[in-house]
Amino acid sequence: MKPLPIICIDPGHNNSGADAGAEGNSLREQDLTLDIALHLKTLLEYNGFTVILTREGDVVHGPHQTEKQSLQARCNIANKAGADLFLSIHINAGGGTGTEIYVLPGGQAEIMATVLLPYLSQEGSWPNRGVKTNRRFYVLVNTDMPAVLTENGFIDHPKDAQKLGNPIFRKNLARAHAKGICAYYGIEFRDPEDKK
Repeated sequence: MKPLPIICIDPGHNNSGADAGAEGNSLREQDLTLDIALHLKTLLEYNGFTVILTREGDVVHGPHQTEKQSLQARCNIANKAGADLFLSIHINAGGGTGTEIYVLPGGQAEIMATVLLPYLSQEGSWPNRGVKTNRRFYVLVNTDMPAVLTENGFIDHPKDAQKLGNPIFRKNLARAHAKGICAYYGIEFRDPEDKK
């Protein structure tokens, strides 16, 4: 039996320093992304995937004194592990609402993002802002495998922030990511909550 893919989950940003995330409505992006990522890791492992995280605590596993070092450390972790998919989780800011996914143009990442995005939009009951191509995001350019960067709501939008501040919503958002990943790989999603 062929082993399931290796998924590298990247909780965007660090607790502090040059690569800290956005803030708004008494929330910090770096805290939200880590919480979503930890739930997602559990769900994917339950479904048979091998999962690695670029960070499990305050900072990325590697040099992070500068933003470039922090971003390169994330790429190094995924590349060294020979991951099959790199998934970077972020929260947007700057005005707006809804969810979107960034990828390099063409290839498997764009296909994967097209499968994943409806799950995120439906779970959040927020606008689907589309799959967008971007050649400037460091982690998309410098990873050796298909890479997607999800933007899950806007931290500076009151209604989005109200959802993101709810731990149950973040857990459900992780489930939406897991369902989309399973769908992309043609695997029937199994929910550990169904066993309770």
